[in-house]
Amino acid sequence: KTDDVKDRLVIAKKKEYEERPEDQPTIEAYGRALLDRGKPQDELKAMLLYKKAYEDTGQFRFRQRQGEVQLRIDRRMIRSLKTKLAAKPDDESLKAKLAEAEATLLDKQIEELRLQVENYPTNMGAKFELGKMLHEKGEHQEAIGLFQKAEEDPQHRKAVLRFKAEAFNAIGWTDEAIDTYRAALEGVQDEGSAIAMELRYGLLVALQDKADKDK
Repeated sequence: KTDDVKDRLVIAKKKEYEERPEDQPTIEAYGRALLDRGKPQDELKAMLLYKKAYEDTGQFRFRQRQGEVQLRIDRRMIRSLKTKLAAKPDDESLKAKLAEAEATLLDKQIEELRLQVENYPTNMGAKFELGKMLHEKGEHQEAIGLFQKAEEDPQHRKAVLRFKAEAFNAIGWTDEAIDTYRAALEGVQDEGSAIAMELRYGLLVALQDKADKDK
């Protein structure tokens, strides 16, 4: 779409929204048009649109959309900082800003995923993603609890077992990590796949850790 087409679409969807401000498909369409055009002020308008829609309807999907837009803004800021740091790799101030921004983004992602898990308790994908974020932050035991629930979904099971094994090993439960890696490898059909190599490498790390610990 050209910028002109995007402008006309935003104008049209805004008009429809003003005529039917309580119609949920109209709200969705206006929000998509704003985000598709993607100007900074459009993202702010979309966030306010979704915030009002959530307050008016109580539909969690609008709160979820609001959070997604905020994360989109935060990720763009991080990309910008990385670009600046690439041009000035020795700038300690930029390094500190990037580290702080990445830590803040991780906390926001965890907050958003907690809300999704709370509102969509059967969504195993959300449990898996929340577990990964908590694992990345170092909160391994809570992550393991989420992985144990998410592995019930066959779609995610191998990947979940890999992260669960990593979390076990991170807290020193090497026997559980080894058993989990081996359980994940049992179902691997393509020995040359990326997941198979990651699982074998993780198993070797866990076995080495056990050997060191048991002398």
